[in-house]
Amino acid sequence: MKTNFFVSPDTPDEHTDFFLKELTPEIQEIANQLVGTGDQLWGYREDAIVPLKFDQIDVIYAQNNRIFAEAARETLLLKQRLYQLELILPSDFIRVSKSEIVNYRHIDHLELSNNGLINILLTNQSRALVSRRYMTALKRRIGL
Repeated sequence: MKTNFFVSPDTPDEHTDFFLKELTPEIQEIANQLVGTGDQLWGYREDAIVPLKFDQIDVIYAQNNRIFAEAARETLLLKQRLYQLELILPSDFIRVSKSEIVNYRHIDHLELSNNGLINILLTNQSRALVSRRYMTALKRRIGL
């Protein structure tokens, strides 16, 4: 990949432009580091706002127009939308349906159903159903 840096003290505001054929997880990770998203989100639990490290998150899902993250037997409310989270989450996270994103590192195993769909069983014993739209991306990510 060709990389150019243009350094000038006269630049009014610093910015980064990417010209890519494909947005790979590695490039997304670099972009996240440039933006400074760090390695955590902030979740809401009743009257408290608590940090939630990415590696602790099992699954992020939408329910009743609200976004939740399950981590360490705890469910926290998130303020971002799923599409916004997709941009800041590291490559360990895979979108598996319109309403769910799972942490690849927390997948215990996959169950194949008779109708060709895939159920994901996570290490915390929760389940996620992979929709047909996202099945190819999941298979590619896990090497099937």
